[in-house]
Amino acid sequence: MKRNTIIYTICLLLYGALVVTLIIVNNTVFNNDYRLTTIITILIIMFIITWIFIIIYSKYQIKKDNEQFNDDFNKKLYKKMIDDQEAKLKKYFEYSMVMNTKFNLLIAYFYKGENEKAIEYLNKNRWHNFREDVIIFKGLAYLYNDDLDKALIELEKLKKAERKADYELLNSVCEAVKIKKKTSKVSKLSLPIIREIVKKL
Repeated sequence: MKRNTIIYTICLLLYGALVVTLIIVNNTVFNNDYRLTTIITILIIMFIITWIFIIIYSKYQIKKDNEQFNDDFNKKLYKKMIDDQEAKLKKYFEYSMVMNTKFNLLIAYFYKGENEKAIEYLNKNRWHNFREDVIIFKGLAYLYNDDLDKALIELEKLKKAERKADYELLNSVCEAVKIKKKTSKVSKLSLPIIREIVKKL
């Protein structure tokens, strides 16, 4: 978990602990004093408003970030994509924004051809809500490291997750590795890690 996210989580927990403590003190010591009850109510309302604002803002920011990312991706500005995502990770704190940025950064690493860095980044992070999205990259990473058996396990995961496009892509590369020959399907794939896998055949 990122430092900013940890600080953000701790602040939320402390705020919640403060409200709970005030509620307990108000009920046991002050017998529901109306002034303290008012303060607690205001704190709870402020928390709810802040939470709603963060959710709305994060959704807006993710949409904006992804539009820019896709625009840069279509222009093949992979270095810019990496620089942008790394800069965002330094300032973002909200969980969904952080995870979306991490996933975009992973894609940028793979498409720029920084395979070793991409695989290291893939393995050191927990992908949670992106766990199905990274299966394809895990499968390719295993093939890159000459581990066909584990790649086939990831292929089965794609089948169960009903990710047809990813399944067909990984299956094409697995088939080429099995027969140790570059196939017509694989020759059309431009992802740098696939080119490296094919070089070994």
